[in-house]
Amino acid sequence: MPESRKLAWQCRRGNLELDLMLQHYLLHEFAPAGEADQKLFRKLLTLEDNQLFAILMGDTITADFPTSFIDKIRGIRHQRTAEF
Repeated sequence: MPESRKLAWQCRRGNLELDLMLQHYLLHEFAPAGEADQKLFRKLLTLEDNQLFAILMGDTITADFPTSFIDKIRGIRHQRTAEF
């Protein structure tokens, strides 16, 4: 399976807010992102849903995922929400 399809499948979480943030990042930001951010995104997708949700909602801060990286994904969420 090509990596893009594998990543798209991993972005499907059954939680609409997570799905929207992750899929939007993958479709619009992943390819132009630097190698470091791509690696972080792959690592982020290995987390359990509850851990992932807590990190992306800002309830949990971890040294594994720099705030600047998480803010990029959260910023996309706010930008997308503003479009509706």
